Amino acid sequence: MLAAVVVEDMDAVVRPTDDLHGQSDAVGFDRRFASADEARAALVRHGYAPDRVLAWLGARVRRLPDGSWWSDVNPDAKRFARERVLGSADADRAWTVLESVCRQRASGDETAATSPSLPFDVHLWVAADAETCCHWAGPRSVSNLQDRLPGTSVARFDAAGHSIHNTARPEFVAHLIGVINHAARTKLLLGNDAPRPPPPR
Repeated sequence: MLAAVVVEDMDAVVRPTDDLHGQSDAVGFDRRFASADEARAALVRHGYAPDRVLAWLGARVRRLPDGSWWSDVNPDAKRFARERVLGSADADRAWTVLESVCRQRASGDETAATSPSLPFDVHLWVAADAETCCHWAGPRSVSNLQDRLPGTSVARFDAAGHSIHNTARPEFVAHLIGVINHAARTKLLLGNDAPRPPPPR
């Protein structure tokens, strides 16, 4: 039984894909390099900021036992994500389905009709303003998604980058444990119609 869903730093805004860096030559990106300088130069050519790439050296861009360097960062994956995820309306369509489920659950139930909800909790977690890819206002934005599903709990992680679980791990884990504990206490033990939790602080 599904008891809770966490959406990490996403909205449903469709992004343009015509500004992709290295769109034509990113396909088939070789992620192994003879040196750190070669890896850094290749990633910069594909549109990543030099300072950001430099910060990856020794971590996401790392030396292998044979002395070569490997990039966990893959422009092919970035291009695919921009085209098939950020440039897609799938998220909006999925949210519309959830709205429909709420309406179906509310039909014929006066109490549910005043406060329609899903059979599971939805948590939308947003990174810091300077790092998030989310829009707070406008069509398909965070506030719009919350308006469309009023039971959605929105939490802002002011010290986090887009990858909240990597850049603010202690706070992320604390929030996640709260979601799990609440789901176990209410949804799983009491059933899917138990009261919903207050938004995280």
